[in-house]
Amino acid sequence: MLQTFEARHPGVAVSILETDLAGLQTALAEGRCDVALTYDLGLGEGFVRSVLERVPPHVLVHAGHPAAAGPDRTVALRDLAGEPSIVLDLPHSREYYERLYALAGVAPNVRHRFTGYETVRSFVAKGHGYAVLNQRLHSDLTYSGGKVVVLNLIDDFPPIEVMLVRPEAVQPTRRVLAFEETCLRLYGAGRP
Repeated sequence: MLQTFEARHPGVAVSILETDLAGLQTALAEGRCDVALTYDLGLGEGFVRSVLERVPPHVLVHAGHPAAAGPDRTVALRDLAGEPSIVLDLPHSREYYERLYALAGVAPNVRHRFTGYETVRSFVAKGHGYAVLNQRLHSDLTYSGGKVVVLNLIDDFPPIEVMLVRPEAVQPTRRVLAFEETCLRLYGAGRP
């Protein structure tokens, strides 16, 4: 998105703020951020939302996990009941994943909780447990050097919405509107 935006608008300076979901909402409300690319988890009122993508959850296992060898690489969350799990333990994300377990009627056997996405992937790759996640990376290699395998869930779980968000009470600048237009063309409803 950023490369395309900068190519289309070379004279526009862009600053990026990386923080968790609550931090983004605060930055938007305080005017430290004009527009945010975020998940629709715990998002309060007073924001204009533009959905770019709906990302279903999946399970991540290490390369030697029995389910990784299956021809279709699918699993129901209930199939993993009792196995150790590794949880991405961030506000709002945590509640979303807990809701998935509740929908499946499964109590997770949590072995580790981490706030870093790549830490979760690395511990999965080393065989410490499986993880339920949403975003898929293009590489199956982790920072730790291990491999992970994505298993599609057959459960009917709600996806996470990836969206652009900006304060409703603030008139968007031309820069913000240009960025939104670029994002929607690439990933959203305006996708060519």
